[in-house]
Amino acid sequence: MRRSLLTLALVAALPASAHFWLEAPDASFVQSQPYGDPQKTPPCGNEGTPIPTNQLTTVTAGELLSVRIRETIYHPGHYRVALGLNGPTDLPADPPVTPTAGDPCGSTTIQSPPVFPVIADGELTHNAPFAAPQSFNVRIPANVSCTNCTLQVIQYMSSHGAPCFYHHCANLRILPRDAGMGTGGGTSGTGGGTSGTGGGTSGTGGGASGTGGGTSGTGGGTSGTGGGTSGTGGGTSGAAGGSTSNADGGSNPAQMGGCGCSSSGLGVVFVAAILFAAALRRRRS
Repeated sequence: MRRSLLTLALVAALPASAHFWLEAPDASFVQSQPYGDPQKTPPCGNEGTPIPTNQLTTVTAGELLSVRIRETIYHPGHYRVALGLNGPTDLPADPPVTPTAGDPCGSTTIQSPPVFPVIADGELTHNAPFAAPQSFNVRIPANVSCTNCTLQVIQYMSSHGAPCFYHHCANLRILPRDAGMGTGGGTSGTGGGTSGTGGGTSGTGGGASGTGGGTSGTGGGTSGTGGGTSGTGGGTSGAAGGSTSNADGGSNPAQMGGCGCSSSGLGVVFVAAILFAAALRRRRS
């Protein structure tokens, strides 16, 4: 009998309040001073007549979302985050609680790993008061999107009289992960259709310009070192050949090979002239 009375006294002594503010993302209901109410009734603190904030936070699927809370009354516990793609009706129920002697909120389950629609659990587990607002990151699932879904943040409290959970929610718009993005697009990027390494118009090995390009560059088609028609020293014939103007001939008469002939051809002409002169001398003698 004495033990029963002691248990009842301990339960009655436990405060029925341990509150928190949802500072980020923007809460879906106006939170009132000093504790951040409403928050006792699931799924989003629906006691009384909550006032909507009409705030909507936009995120992209697969991204990390920062959640920031501020506890106004301390109790040991942790936080859980869930996502309702079609609004509050898709949110899961509060997890089961196992009471202990003198504590109706003795312990609860933590999903590890979390199973959707729960996307984080056991966050900010603590046994002492926080000195400042606390933040943690949750990853939005990569394969979801919505125009107005509900993110729920609940606080579990032990050493506390019922209820054992407090609730806040935020309205989210989740964009598809690949919206407006892509690697290796047709306009730009590595191997892109217009520009980039190996691109069709310009770049290393490009079709119009660049090293080895078809029109200009080292060994280019019109101009360049030894340029003739194409290739280093290219053109009509041999090294120093050229069709327009380049470093090794072309229109400069002071340089050998400006006519497109070779030095070996001039040697043959010189030898022939000597033989012809010798033949004339013989006839005269």
